[in-house]
Amino acid sequence: MRWGEDYEGECDNSEGWGSGDGDDSGSALAKRPESYLSLGTDQQLKAQRENDLIYHAVLPSPGSLPSIETIVVASPIPICGTNKQLSVRGEVEKAELAGSEAQSALDAMAIQDRLRRLAEGQDQNYIPLRIP
Repeated sequence: MRWGEDYEGECDNSEGWGSGDGDDSGSALAKRPESYLSLGTDQQLKAQRENDLIYHAVLPSPGSLPSIETIVVASPIPICGTNKQLSVRGEVEKAELAGSEAQSALDAMAIQDRLRRLAEGQDQNYIPLRIP
């Protein structure tokens, strides 16, 4: 006697297995894609209606829109001549310092020389392994 011969015929649909109408579980599984298709179609129709509502709505004319009030968000602060000169001089010094730092960084990386060689076609495949 082989294993399983004792159980032959014990799992038929008459004993409550499967869908109960004589079908096997394969028919129940075959119905799932139909239900998923139905759900997907419903979601697609809902999204299409929302899309039509949003993107095909009639825009109001500019004349029917309420006007936007203008407000002052900042007011000028009076600065006397001496303070103006000091603040302008300080900003100019900061700009000059930042410019010189940027130029020294470019000089250290030899950017201008590399750009010139690239423009002349001498340096097309050059990729530096490290930046000096």
